[in-house]
Amino acid sequence: MEWQRLQLGTAVGLYVLALERSLDEGASAADRTVVLRMGEELGLSSSGMARHRWVIVDDVQPSEVSRSSSSARSRLKLVSG
Repeated sequence: MEWQRLQLGTAVGLYVLALERSLDEGASAADRTVVLRMGEELGLSSSGMARHRWVIVDDVQPSEVSRSSSSARSRLKLVSG
């Protein structure tokens, strides 16, 4: 995963905590702004993805996807870049 390669595990964890806080009823505008900025730094927005030069590609042909697969995990394909 790209976040692991870039050693962003702590940043991802902090993002999750900030997101949870921003969803609380009493969250401030500042709490929500922090989440937006952190998400962009992590490449969760289109501008953040562009900054990291990440693209989403569909490189799996429909015929390669097995409909009988038992779990979502078994259908995933690792893409390194």
